[in-house]
Amino acid sequence: MKSKCFRDLSKDLWLASAERFHKRANFPHCVGAVNGKHIRIVKPTSSGSLYYNYKNYFSILLLAVCDSTYKFLFIDVGAYGKSSDSIVFRNTVLNNKLQDGTLDLPAPKQLSLSFERPTPFMLVGDEGFGMSKFILRPYGGKYLDIKKRVFNYRLCRARRYIECTFGILANKWRIFYRPLDVKLDVAESIVKTCCLLHNFVRDRDGIQFEDTVTIQGLQDMSPCLVRGGNIANGIREDFAYYFISPEGEVPWQLQKICVYLIEQNPSTSTVLIRVSKTCGQAPETHSHSHVTSGPGSPRLHSVLVLTSWCLAETPLHDSLSPV
Repeated sequence: MKSKCFRDLSKDLWLASAERFHKRANFPHCVGAVNGKHIRIVKPTSSGSLYYNYKNYFSILLLAVCDSTYKFLFIDVGAYGKSSDSIVFRNTVLNNKLQDGTLDLPAPKQLSLSFERPTPFMLVGDEGFGMSKFILRPYGGKYLDIKKRVFNYRLCRARRYIECTFGILANKWRIFYRPLDVKLDVAESIVKTCCLLHNFVRDRDGIQFEDTVTIQGLQDMSPCLVRGGNIANGIREDFAYYFISPEGEVPWQLQKICVYLIEQNPSTSTVLIRVSKTCGQAPETHSHSHVTSGPGSPRLHSVLVLTSWCLAETPLHDSLSPV
């Protein structure tokens, strides 16, 4: 049954997964989404604080990679609860195969004809993972330019599949709603069995939307502050530029970013942006802004100026007073 529910990690499997991610999440060269979750357990005997996590309870860690059909491609179970995503991933068989080149990933290729440099196939993760040649994580920081915000939004759309997969797992197998009061080896076997049955049920029943709405019983792992090298950051930059290019953009991405910015500053600032599309005319920039700031509140740092042919971030001038 294991061989049927967990297929060998072959080049054909990675290519099929990347094609589905590109079709469903509009994210090219993504072979899977990776994340980790805490599985609650009763404190093991004579374990000290090894299994005590940053959320103040005892746990073992489930680190998993999934595809865009909410099926697990790889799992690693049993790491100490005090560990972070990056440390756990570094010690997995999957990472070892990535480092020595035996995972059989597809060869790098161009994102589009406009990008000459070949781009590798990669996993997508959250801030809990360090940047590497094999994992894409979001840009950090609060005041990001448009290119970085678009990248983070597009990455989030791909990464949500692993969150939904964990949600389906926890909602289907309610044993995760309470701490596992068994020996460690039995707890690991329970988690592995549930993941295997999860894949079996996905093959048999397909996707039930109501199972993906909430996640109970599983908690995120601690964040990581590891910085990537020049190669990893260069790869992320390539993706970021691709997502704002005519070949890689999606029509709704700027609207989503604007809504997010307004939601993050509901009481201190409001930005109303009019997007103008030019058809058969010379490109023109059209912007309309209305900025309000509460007493003592920080001014909004930039007004997003959206055009049919470019993206820019224009700073507010001191002469622009609150209305």
